[in-house]
Amino acid sequence: MNRLVVRRWEDRRRVFTVAVDHIEVAQIGHCCQALIHAVARLPDAERFVLQHGADFATVLDLPRECLEVAGPVWFWARSRFEQMPPSTFLSVLTEARLSVESMTQAIDAAV
Repeated sequence: MNRLVVRRWEDRRRVFTVAVDHIEVAQIGHCCQALIHAVARLPDAERFVLQHGADFATVLDLPRECLEVAGPVWFWARSRFEQMPPSTFLSVLTEARLSVESMTQAIDAAV
């Protein structure tokens, strides 16, 4: 059980947004998995946004392509590991970092 509580969600103007009550760093992988599933079910959405807290602060704002690239990696890892390796979502987390950090900082964090 990931203990994430969805407060609201919407699919508007090609942007799918989901807001959770609170999110810990260790729960980001669960959110990535959910967004990868959402990509498969929302063919018209171009961006996927994760928010949290009372003020709906944006945690992730990702283009569809980023999650599409991560999907096969996640499906492969899911069938081979009991516990999901953090590197499974490397492309997603790097994309998220690029929105708030320089390319050098995002690459350094990924390596």
